[in-house]
Amino acid sequence: MPFVRMSRAGGLFTKAISIFVAATFALSSISFALPEDRKLTTPTHEELVTNPDKIIIPRELGLVKSKFIGNEGRLVIHIQDAHCNYEAQTNIAKMLENLVKNYNITLVSVEGADGYLDTSWFKSFPDEDVRREVADYFMKKGEITGPEFISITTDLPIKLFGAETRSYYIDNLNAFTSSYPLKEDTEKYFNNIKAVLNRLKGFIYSEELKTLDAKMHDYETKKLPFNEYIRYLESMAEKYRMNLRQYDNLFKLISALIYEKKIDFNVVDKERGALIDELSKKMEKESLTELVTKSLTFKSGKISSAEFYSYLKSLAVKYGLDIQKDYPNLYNYIIYNAVYSKIENEKLFQDIKNIEGAIKEKLFQNDDQRTLEKLSRHIEILIGLVNIKLMNGDFEYYEADKGSLPRGLH
Repeated sequence: MPFVRMSRAGGLFTKAISIFVAATFALSSISFALPEDRKLTTPTHEELVTNPDKIIIPRELGLVKSKFIGNEGRLVIHIQDAHCNYEAQTNIAKMLENLVKNYNITLVSVEGADGYLDTSWFKSFPDEDVRREVADYFMKKGEITGPEFISITTDLPIKLFGAETRSYYIDNLNAFTSSYPLKEDTEKYFNNIKAVLNRLKGFIYSEELKTLDAKMHDYETKKLPFNEYIRYLESMAEKYRMNLRQYDNLFKLISALIYEKKIDFNVVDKERGALIDELSKKMEKESLTELVTKSLTFKSGKISSAEFYSYLKSLAVKYGLDIQKDYPNLYNYIIYNAVYSKIENEKLFQDIKNIEGAIKEKLFQNDDQRTLEKLSRHIEILIGLVNIKLMNGDFEYYEADKGSLPRGLH
């Protein structure tokens, strides 16, 4: 779509721009002629090393937990992997596609192998749809990983390299296989203890403790939706006058949920389109070109959602448009998006555990209840350990407190 020179504002140029910008949110692949100084550029290796903030990971695929700038000029992106989890592997595949296309990342080190992995035999199958379908099936079965999936199903210039030291890997594999035959009996033993402890709760816990315990169980087994559970914890914190601000990420989530309730998400896109259309009538050509560039950069995953919507809000302010009055759903979405983007998921779930513990302390009436709760936590940790499903915080808790477990339980 070429630029068309017009002599008056609000003509064909601005109409074409507003239609194009709106289209960027509906189409996955768009070609548009931009001036040379507005071309979308890929950051160089040196830029990424000195400023890793230039690497944007779409929030729906994963979260950046930490960044570190060294002094050797090397770039390492560490993706934490959930083995045999189809959703996680799918997101990793999409994340790698984003990294290859937007940042020229081509070498991927993977676990469970050493040396280069050759997927050319699989890629040689001529029917792309069948190849993708079969690869997707094996990823669901846990037979291949996200990196292998993207290597098999695309022509992206990606190389897979096994990062394992073979001798260490074999030692750990032998340790796992020698202990695995004991898993079923060990898990059954711990589950029997858990069942006894749960029966004791009926005699020792107060009614409020029983309710809290039931809510926690329903949340962990996915019977209670996440948002409902968070609102329950919020209500308990308010009841016992607890300061939610000391749980920073949980407080941000609760704040985001307040705005979420005000948003009709089906209307947000329409209001955004209407705002862009109104802006296009007021903006000069240079600013319109910048809006196009920003829209493309956002669509391609090179800037975050929060950054783009903050930019859109600043434009509305600059050109005297009242988003809060005329586009209320979009206004609340922008605030919701800004707050939500600042939440660190791992710390959020630690905040949830911490506030659960703090609420329990408010509900405990005697040491018997405290002891029963501690034993229940120990058993959950041990069952998680047997099934290799411990979170970092759980393992740290186990390491710090395993000496207090009764003999035979560690």
